Amino acid sequence: MGKKDQLATFVFEGCNVRGGIVSLDNTWQLIVARHNYPSAVAGLVGEASVASVLMASHLKGGTSLSMQIIGEGAIRLLVVQCSGDLRVRAMADWREPLPTGGLLGGGRLAVTLEPAIGERYQGIVPIVGSSMAQSLEAYFQRSEQLATKLWLSASPERAVGLMLQAIPGEDGQGGATGINLDSVLSEMTLLDQPDVAHPERFLREHFGAWDIRLHAPRALAHDCRCTSSHLGNIVRMLGEAEVNSLLSEQGMVELTCEFCNRAFRYGPQDARAALDGRDVSGQLLH
Repeated sequence: MGKKDQLATFVFEGCNVRGGIVSLDNTWQLIVARHNYPSAVAGLVGEASVASVLMASHLKGGTSLSMQIIGEGAIRLLVVQCSGDLRVRAMADWREPLPTGGLLGGGRLAVTLEPAIGERYQGIVPIVGSSMAQSLEAYFQRSEQLATKLWLSASPERAVGLMLQAIPGEDGQGGATGINLDSVLSEMTLLDQPDVAHPERFLREHFGAWDIRLHAPRALAHDCRCTSSHLGNIVRMLGEAEVNSLLSEQGMVELTCEFCNRAFRYGPQDARAALDGRDVSGQLLH
């Protein structure tokens, strides 16, 4: 994959197992660029970002995915969103002091699927284990009854991940006939962290005994929605009373995007124009 941000999906021929490989390079840099995350928090954000793409890799019909962790441990809140066209954004809030061990420490994990057409679906499960991978494997088992194995890793330069998962049977469960995920895992070579620079070579080295069909890679990108129309909608959502109160007390309405950490200021004229539904651009502060 080199320096490209890509998702490659694959299927084990003759088995009920599918998978995905993700590498976030430039996208990962943009996610953390404007946040002063401690290294441990940044690592968890990276793992969650990669996981969101892997979880969205087999969704159909332009379905977007949102993953939210509300934690009882060091992580207070972690939100990752992956659109139907694989645009990713993420943010985290944490408590000090950070422990030396895992950051999750209980709480709940919510995964929301929003198809372009059809009903919204949300699954909520308790956080299990001390790692992002363990929590998501438990989510798939409890919420979708799909046996799943995840490897997630994030460094300051790159976030990468690998997912192996049972293919759902006709009943919607992970019960298709054939060789299952445990069979694949028992014969794969030892894997501590996924080295996914070259998906075809990676699969050959670690799953050489299997016939694998590798699909063409799909591009990934960073997603921030700080457009004038989106921010104007937020001003309108505040309502006329709240906007007038802010203008009276502060002389402005200031919005900060939690995902890109940029702040925008609306003076009285622009704030009232936004309330009227006109497309105006706030002043970018930083």
